Amino acid sequence: MSLSPPQRLLIGSAFLGLFLFGFQSGAWGIILPDLMVFYHLTPATVGPFFVASALGYVCAVLSSGQMIEKWSIYHVMILGALILLLNTFILGMMPPLLIAIGAYGLIGLGTGLLDTSFTTMMAQFPRSATWLNLSQAGFGIGGLIGPLTAGILLTTHWRWNSIFFLLGGLCLPLLLLCGLARHLPRIAANTSHVVSDARSIQKQGHMLWLATLASPQVWLIGVFIASQAGLHGVLSSWLYSFALNERHLTPSFASILMSGFWISLLFARLFLHALAERFHLSRTNLIFACLGGITLGLVLFWLLPGGTGVVVFSLLVGLSEGPIYPTVISLVPHLVEKPLLVRSLSLMMTMNIVGVSLLPLSAGALIQQIGFWTVPLYLLGLTGIMLSIWWRLGRHDARGEAVKISSAENRVH
Repeated sequence: MSLSPPQRLLIGSAFLGLFLFGFQSGAWGIILPDLMVFYHLTPATVGPFFVASALGYVCAVLSSGQMIEKWSIYHVMILGALILLLNTFILGMMPPLLIAIGAYGLIGLGTGLLDTSFTTMMAQFPRSATWLNLSQAGFGIGGLIGPLTAGILLTTHWRWNSIFFLLGGLCLPLLLLCGLARHLPRIAANTSHVVSDARSIQKQGHMLWLATLASPQVWLIGVFIASQAGLHGVLSSWLYSFALNERHLTPSFASILMSGFWISLLFARLFLHALAERFHLSRTNLIFACLGGITLGLVLFWLLPGGTGVVVFSLLVGLSEGPIYPTVISLVPHLVEKPLLVRSLSLMMTMNIVGVSLLPLSAGALIQQIGFWTVPLYLLGLTGIMLSIWWRLGRHDARGEAVKISSAENRVH
């Protein structure tokens, strides 16, 4: 499982990049109320920020393949880091609303370019699944530190923009690492087959896209992933505000609560797969167990009074949600036809960002029109959608691919 020094440098770049993505995601829900006050927005009218971020990320996913082919994967990484650096500092300067929305959309674009570049590169490493999972720990650590940092800054009378100045400063070492990676010929040589494969696939690309979009199985998985991402997005964006407005917790305690959610999410990402392997739990049943945990958390959310219910809910849902996305993605090769796999995964990434950006927008509209008490009901509806879809997909997996997590990982390696 040893890696060459160039590969270690790229792993470090990916870890730092994902740390920044998680930091921004975790801090977003904390700074959102202050941002809305500054721009005179409501939970309904703050929606353009979510839409802009989603559009930026989707544009990156759809264009990154052609950009990598035309330039190189390293140039795309450097471009993504530069876009992040520039636009975090623009937001830090508290620009007018339209410029702020545009800058936030470009942050989504830079994030998408870096995310797809890191994934493409590490997929070529020995034991790639292991390194991809470990790099995802950077996202969880960033998500853990982000709410705490944002809470400290806000309680010491800094404004929401200070988080973006901090992110901009952290983008500087990321840009440096991406620039150093450009001079690594050994890894660059390994990417040639990716470009070659992309060129051969493009010849029949339109037909494959039509076949992908016509597959009911692909859309079922896509809606499942969008629902899971939406659940995560609603929690990241609105749980802090819910704790303040509906359960009347203090800002400092609510910030710690959000960090608790990210701690449980990180723990689940790092250890639940190993526990499932130890107890010979299939991937299908692991997802059912996770969905059951989310449902139990929502029930306790309603039954337990005050801050107790929110604390139990955030920890239990973070623990249950953590393994869902990577486990479902690992099942995609067994649930779609092989020629459709590449485009199916691209569609999954798009549905993921659509869910994490647009579903919190609709939740915000409900909060504005009805109240914060609708948040648990909204989450329950998303969980019901996931359960109904997984019931169908899980039966398919049990018939066609009754395999354990360990054996699936052995085939990948």
